[in-house]
Amino acid sequence: MAKNIGIGIKSRKRTKPNFSIYKENVRLGLVDGVTNTSITANSQSVTNAVYRDIMPETGPNRAYSAITTFVAGSIVSTAATDVAAGAGAQTVSVTGLIDNPDNAGNIITATEVVTMTGLTPALTVNAYSRILDFRVVTAGATEGTDGAISITLGANVSGQIPASSGAFKGTTAQFAQYSTGSSQRAFLRDFSFFAHESAEWDIIIEMKDSTTLGAPFIVHERITGLPGQIPAMEGFMIPPLHDFRVRAKLRAGGPFPLNLNYSIIAGGFFLA
Repeated sequence: MAKNIGIGIKSRKRTKPNFSIYKENVRLGLVDGVTNTSITANSQSVTNAVYRDIMPETGPNRAYSAITTFVAGSIVSTAATDVAAGAGAQTVSVTGLIDNPDNAGNIITATEVVTMTGLTPALTVNAYSRILDFRVVTAGATEGTDGAISITLGANVSGQIPASSGAFKGTTAQFAQYSTGSSQRAFLRDFSFFAHESAEWDIIIEMKDSTTLGAPFIVHERITGLPGQIPAMEGFMIPPLHDFRVRAKLRAGGPFPLNLNYSIIAGGFFLA
């Protein structure tokens, strides 16, 4: 019997795959072993002095440990009402890289939901080496966070969901970084940014080997120009066991804000 492999075709036939259907199935979470992560990040004061990670100036401390170091995440809020029955965030989801319990040394992606305990830290069940996604799942009357909610691995704040303010609902941490597991490749999709329209920007994409503590980031792609002149980037590949980040600086003037959007499609195999 023909087997459905999730890309709009049957495996018995050699019809050309419909990759538009495939990407939509990935976005909807219908393809086993393949995930889609949408990333939005911003920095309010990019200057022309040095490259900086595109994330909030008051956000997480992005110190990278060796990817083989695994620590339970500690989640805490600055508001007492971010609790199970409170007005703010009640539960949050954590996605990150863990050591495979069925195959030690094989680093895989895992997701869990944690019940908030306000000012008292709540620990994750899994021990993580990297946090890839951190967001509110359920909330009370605020419809988001009441305080800023952080997840810490050891001494490093690895993700932070901002506090709600007025019409703004704090629901998702911002990440300008991504990391891959042992048998995982990831592909950059739908890369775009919004910035001061008359300023010229330098944007760089960097990667490094995540298995070696202190390994340097290496520039793999550089994009220069005005926002309207910089093309969307598609298909940039992140190999297994690598850290990935996006950094930027102005060519002159500033400081100016910059908002970044992209998607990461990751899995143990990929058709492109």
